[in-house]
Amino acid sequence: MVKSDADPECKSYISDVGATSLKPLFIAMGTTTVVVFTLGFVTERWLRHTGKLAHNTSWAQKILSICAIIAAIAGAVGLILLTIFDTLHHKHLHDSFLLLFMYVLPFAYLFPPLLA
Repeated sequence: MVKSDADPECKSYISDVGATSLKPLFIAMGTTTVVVFTLGFVTERWLRHTGKLAHNTSWAQKILSICAIIAAIAGAVGLILLTIFDTLHHKHLHDSFLLLFMYVLPFAYLFPPLLA
């Protein structure tokens, strides 16, 4: 929430900076972050498919790998929209996309350990 610096209750969030002076940079860097993160999952899946990494030993591994990619893409969409809809102009949308990002993206982290 953007408030006066004189207010001792005010907490400064990165979203506040992104909502004001550095919005284009904030959007570009947030997007770059999640695109590279998601490409890591896609690349791992492609390398397994082409045989450059060890092939999956079961259908469950393949399904969990695809689920991790889907979760990474959904989390990426959440973060990109989170950076676009700032707290200053779109408080409720920003909070919704924050929840999407926070609750979907961890599944991208949780699925790969299940593959082992």
